[in-house]
Amino acid sequence: MVEKALRFIYYDYMPQYKKYRIDFVSGGEPLLNFDVIKYVKQVGDKLYKETNKPLELWVATNGTLLTDETVKYLDENNINIGISLDGDKMQHDLLRVDINGKGTYERVVNNIKKIKASKVYSRHTKDIWGLVVITSKTKSLVDILRHHYGLGFRNVQMKIVRLEKESEYAINSECVEQVKEMYTELFDFFTAQLEDQSITYLKMILNDNDFAGKIVRRLLLRYVVQNRCQAGKNKVSIAANGDIYPCDSFVGMEKYKIGNIFEQEMHNEFEAITIETRQECSKCWAKYICGGDCYHNSCLVNHSIYKPDSIICELEKFVIKKALVYIDTLGEKAPDQYKYLMELLAKREKMLL
Repeated sequence: MVEKALRFIYYDYMPQYKKYRIDFVSGGEPLLNFDVIKYVKQVGDKLYKETNKPLELWVATNGTLLTDETVKYLDENNINIGISLDGDKMQHDLLRVDINGKGTYERVVNNIKKIKASKVYSRHTKDIWGLVVITSKTKSLVDILRHHYGLGFRNVQMKIVRLEKESEYAINSECVEQVKEMYTELFDFFTAQLEDQSITYLKMILNDNDFAGKIVRRLLLRYVVQNRCQAGKNKVSIAANGDIYPCDSFVGMEKYKIGNIFEQEMHNEFEAITIETRQECSKCWAKYICGGDCYHNSCLVNHSIYKPDSIICELEKFVIKKALVYIDTLGEKAPDQYKYLMELLAKREKMLL
């Protein structure tokens, strides 16, 4: 099924692209079935020989199963690693527990330290991404960044949890002000760092996955966003039976199924969605920076991919305003760092082409 799915993507569904990427990011802990990752790599190598189009692999893991054998394979095959780590021991162990209800922080951090300290693994493997989920229980984004920096992380993404608003961990009307305070603290921290001409911590989140970092990046590049993401456009998820969905969050939701790799007929309403076709978004002043609410989050909260979550909208606009003030201050207090950031982002953009 893996080979059929990849051949379908390469030859039938998305033949126009020069390279492809697979993220092992949902459906369970990927290292529980490591043979699948190895097999995907074999198929990718075979397709590269046929088409001269590379297949990049990303593994998002909870970090508990990173043995010497698995890391050695990931290193030798240039597979990217992201590890879920929500903060210090107290913060992480609130939700990241094993089957016996025991916190996993110590195991995960020990595995991270082993990789970082290794004299064998490549710099690419050591450059692990820190994956953080922000919930109603999160206390401080600054503390998380400081903690992760201390462990050697230089790339971090902190993303808002997606849950029904009734969940005790959801970002809802009861805790949104608390989250705003955390983002205020974060941008105040970034601003204070400018006194020493430092942008070290800002660079950690300056990617298109971090909730605040992507906004700063877009504002610096004056990048106009037409879509929340590329779900259903140049990004899809394929289930074990060949069913195609716009992204991994929609897998199993029959209403949003695009088709199947064994069928000719496809139905993909996501192809036509832009920020202008989502009515509430089309009237918003922040639409070209935000791109709209996550489609799946809109479904969870409002049962429609077209109606955004008002709490997330409120938070997004709040962070955009904070980012605008910070960028203005950056240009005034640290013009050399501002110039450096622009050059860095330009280089990254070229690498993505």
